Amino acid sequence: MPLDPEKVVRPKRRKHYGRARYFILVLIILLQFAAMTYVCRDKAEYHIDEIYSYLLSNSYDTDRIAHDESKWDQWVSGDEFKDFVTVQQGEGFSYDKVYFNNSLDCHPPLYYWAVHTVCSFFPEHFSMWFGLVLNLIFLAGADIFIYQISRKLIASKHLQFLPVIIYGFSPIAVETVTFIRMYMLLTMLAMIFCYLIISMIKDGVTKTKLAFTWIAIYLGGMTQYYALVLCFWGVLFFEIYLLANKKIKEFFINGIASLASVALVYFSFP
Repeated sequence: MPLDPEKVVRPKRRKHYGRARYFILVLIILLQFAAMTYVCRDKAEYHIDEIYSYLLSNSYDTDRIAHDESKWDQWVSGDEFKDFVTVQQGEGFSYDKVYFNNSLDCHPPLYYWAVHTVCSFFPEHFSMWFGLVLNLIFLAGADIFIYQISRKLIASKHLQFLPVIIYGFSPIAVETVTFIRMYMLLTMLAMIFCYLIISMIKDGVTKTKLAFTWIAIYLGGMTQYYALVLCFWGVLFFEIYLLANKKIKEFFINGIASLASVALVYFSFP
């Protein structure tokens, strides 16, 4: 029996396009990196919250300069101020100190642990690039999952790249990358959460995807409490979907585990 040419050619074409699309995605991300780096080079000032990003991540003695009584009623030199925002010798990878500093502030510690990790490799040295490079990495992560969401929702293979391009070159992306705070990490985790929910609705529920959804909820909550607002509505929508499709077992498992993820955020950082 003669072979059907379509059965021979199409798998090769799909394989070829599979490689090409990831090449295109990497190219888009690299172009965004170049554009963001160009913008970041001109960063000339810091918002006070950005200073606190470094202080809460790296200060070994206090969560606020104003809380260090030894600095009251006197001039604080630049070198003394630098000690607050940099990791000093012997103080690297002190995650308990980062946790303590943030227990006196209002945000969970995950982002600050990430900043402290980077800074620990460069003791006694301050650079805006420690925070900016982290944001660029989180941007790449967000781009990857925006693209994966697009593949689930957009039929045209060429238009699937459009959301990545629109977001990655948008003013909001520029602001989020250049602002040395936890919002780029929050964006990446939000995209991971949305991708997992959409993927389960489109392709079916699996134990692995459910587990990663709960992990995304926990990590989001440990980054910024705003994440829990998104997760609430995402889980609620998904629960309605499960109930409507009579997936009763998954309905109860996901609901209970999602609540457990939120509870774990509380117990990890009460």
